Amino acid sequence: MIKWLLIFGFIAIFFMGRKSTFVKPASVDIWKPVEDLEPKYSRFRELDPKTYQAFKNELDEAKRELLNPSIEYLKGSNLNRSAKHLRDAVDYFSLLTASLPSGDSPYHEEIAEIAIEIAVVGEKAIIDAAEETNQEFTPFMTNALIE
Repeated sequence: MIKWLLIFGFIAIFFMGRKSTFVKPASVDIWKPVEDLEPKYSRFRELDPKTYQAFKNELDEAKRELLNPSIEYLKGSNLNRSAKHLRDAVDYFSLLTASLPSGDSPYHEEIAEIAIEIAVVGEKAIIDAAEETNQEFTPFMTNALIE
């Protein structure tokens, strides 16, 4: 009998000491600043529709990961997956300059500025979600821009 009580006690201590896998979702409005940038970046969709669609898909995945947290403990933070999709989206958006003629086009600089703005605003949304849901997140793109 004592043997079973000890086993049950150790099991209870083990489960009480484990980190919870439940992560509360971030508020829906947290991604709104990124969506508000759409008039700026949508003007460039005709430069390369395939690359633009890849950009939009990655941006949508970043939003989905941010607003729909995973309860699967071993997959890692949804914030990090959201940040990865955001980085990929920024990379795809930056690739739109490859569709422009070489030379001094004012659009090269404008696309670069918008890509930086998407990166900063997107990571700010992820940082806000981390604070709101009590998760850890280290910004990658914002830190790279500061250095």
